[in-house]
Amino acid sequence: MPMTLRFAALLLALAPTDAYHVVRATKGRPSQSILIGDKTCSVLDSGAKGDGKTDDTKAIQKALDECGSAGGGTVVLPAKTSNGDDAKYLSKALMISYDHTELNIPSGSTLLVSNDRKNWPGEADIIATKKGVQHIAITGSGTVDGQGAEWWAHRDDFRPHMVQFNLKYGLISDVLFRDPPNHCLELFADEMEVAGARVTAPPSTGISKPSHNTDAIDVHGTPFHVHDCHFDNGDDNIAAHANHT
Repeated sequence: MPMTLRFAALLLALAPTDAYHVVRATKGRPSQSILIGDKTCSVLDSGAKGDGKTDDTKAIQKALDECGSAGGGTVVLPAKTSNGDDAKYLSKALMISYDHTELNIPSGSTLLVSNDRKNWPGEADIIATKKGVQHIAITGSGTVDGQGAEWWAHRDDFRPHMVQFNLKYGLISDVLFRDPPNHCLELFADEMEVAGARVTAPPSTGISKPSHNTDAIDVHGTPFHVHDCHFDNGDDNIAAHANHT
């Protein structure tokens, strides 16, 4: 049995029987077993509108904090609003601060990144983790739309990373990341797996509105498993760096 699976089995054996469940990649040969708390939090219950116009940042952050502080759990961005419309959750920067937390973006759901540069909160990234958290996942076949065009036009100014992980035991599975403002998946992570993810952005040259620095994945840890992904972006598909974890 691989080391990460033995570790997951040990944690499950030591934890209360209803405390965690295992989340694994849905494609290929998964290498990580991420332990997620059994609580489920819908961002709609925290006040999110999902209409693509209302700023849902505070509501999504509230769900992440309430779910995480309860021992971890799954924060869901439902594909339909309370009115039955297709959901687009407009958001600025989000922080995952607690272990055993999953952000689930199911098929049909979109996390729509604000392109309001003037009111962006400092130099915060779009989905970031607190340093040192463990067992974190972003899952689902939905979309994170970075609305990068507004940011690419200001390439010498601050542009947020789509995901900035600083953790141990992580999984990103199946999500479509479209038009990241800058590097897409900047992952300072050990025991990390990216499976079935898709990253798309225009080329960096030869068109009227190129993307800039839209690396799909920047690897800063070990071991690191990338498989069954599709990258069509304006810079490196995978950039492997020295281990900075």
